[in-house]
Amino acid sequence: MVGVKRLAFAEWHLNEINSGSKQITLRKYREGAHDFIEGELVLAEFEIPDIGKATVALVMLADTEITTFVELKDEAAREDGFKDALDAFVQMTAPGAYYEDMGPDDPLAVVRFELAPIKLQGN
Repeated sequence: MVGVKRLAFAEWHLNEINSGSKQITLRKYREGAHDFIEGELVLAEFEIPDIGKATVALVMLADTEITTFVELKDEAAREDGFKDALDAFVQMTAPGAYYEDMGPDDPLAVVRFELAPIKLQGN
């Protein structure tokens, strides 16, 4: 699949995404890597220990919102499992965290998605 964008997720998010309880992710914005448009199909990849890689298809629910932690709305942070925007910043930038080098004014991508529907074709 040439040109298909991918998002890597921690393995524990697989069940949340499959159940529909996770439909948002906050990412350190990288141009080209996080520029999604509404309706776009994206592959979500999960590294499962002792099993390997699992992949599911996502459909983007909205264009990527580019903001900062300073401007992040508490509601969006809560949707991603945080208490509020400050909690998101503290947890995501704590020492040893994936984005520990990120500052409060660095670009932040708010990505909204859902599991892509699977259509089975009959014989």
